[in-house]
Formats: sequence, structure tokens, C-alpha cells
Amino acid sequence: MIVGFLSVFVIGCNKQDKLKIVGTWEIDLKEAKGLGESVDSAKERLYFVSGSDHKFTQVYWGRENKKPVMWTIKGNFDRKGGKISFINRVKDENDKQGDLTYKYELEEDSKLTLIIENEGFPNDKKVYTNIQKE
Repeated sequence: MIVGFLSVFVIGCNKQDKLKIVGTWEIDLKEAKGLGESVDSAKERLYFVSGSDHKFTQVYWGRENKKPVMWTIKGNFDRKGGKISFINRVKDENDKQGDLTYKYELEEDSKLTLIIENEGFPNDKKVYTNIQKE
């Protein structure tokens, strides 16, 4: 019985899930996706906050067709088995969004990679750089 519990415990844990993710992560979407000339700039930041409720904020800002564009999504996150889930997502304070789950890779204090298929990212990977460690 103990052997079964230990194997479930070991399989359920992932070394990625133990690394610290709290801080500010940024990606230049224009550069990463090779967006066209109608997009002057496009950046995104993920803010992960410590605490028992695991809060995150996703901020997008850029210039499309020479007009500023900005939106914010807030919610909670959970990491298990090499996957990160963004749950209870609300865009711009009142627009509920669906939950998302991605496989991820984390290099402590430097890179967060979300594996996002069919969204136009090279190798289906969205790579964020840690710009502020907490």
C-alpha cells in the first residue's frame, strides 16, 4: 500500500512545479510571432503573486493601426504535473474568460515557456523573460 502511495506521489510531482514562479514575466509578441506592419508594438506581461490564492495578472499593450490597445486579465493559477492552469479569469474587470491550461517549462529566475499550439508562435512556444524577481 505504501509503495502505491509513493508512486502516485512521485508521478504527481514535477520538478517544474516546485520552482519559484512569483515575479514579472514579459514577452515581445511582435518579435515572437513576427506580426505584420499594422502592429507597431505588442507586449504582454504576466505578474504572479505569492500567497495561498495564487493570483496572476496578464497585461497586454501595444499599438495596432496606429491606435493604442490595452487589456488586462486577472485570475488565479495552479501548477500540477508540468501544466499551468489559469482559472477564474476576468478581462477588464467584468468580462469573464474561459479557463486555460498549458504545458510549461520554467528555468528558475530566467525563462517561462508556455507550450501553446496553433497560435502562431515558433515551435508552439511562448517564451517569457523574467524582468522582476520577487
